[in-house]
Amino acid sequence: MRHLRHLAREERGNAVVEGAVYLTGLVLLVGLIILGGRLALARQALNHVAFQAARTASLQRDAGTAQTEAQSQAAATLANQHLTCVSSSTSVDVSGFGAPLGEPASVTAMTTCSMPLGSLLGSTTITIRSTATSPIDSWRAR
Repeated sequence: MRHLRHLAREERGNAVVEGAVYLTGLVLLVGLIILGGRLALARQALNHVAFQAARTASLQRDAGTAQTEAQSQAAATLANQHLTCVSSSTSVDVSGFGAPLGEPASVTAMTTCSMPLGSLLGSTTITIRSTATSPIDSWRAR
């Protein structure tokens, strides 16, 4: 009997240590889930920016106007999506405007956003890229 009491005394405080270890793991897991959700939302918002830029460009009559309007639309949509980008860029491929009438053509917009991961990870940033393509009306004058 004395031996069992002696063993019980040696294990005092182990529950506190185990709890601290489990709590640390749980906090890290919750942090990773939040970070994953934030990245998924940012990727979805950037997809929307690229789509809006490509769609705006495809509705224009010439390549020059398409390029200018797509850049403006991308900047406006990026601001509306409330993404915090350290740096962002949008490039638009308007070579489809050179296709002859009746031939299928499209416009492609590529957007890039370098966003901070948050104050917990210091100044670490991640770069997200998105590409969207929109068809140009084959029979509309260009």
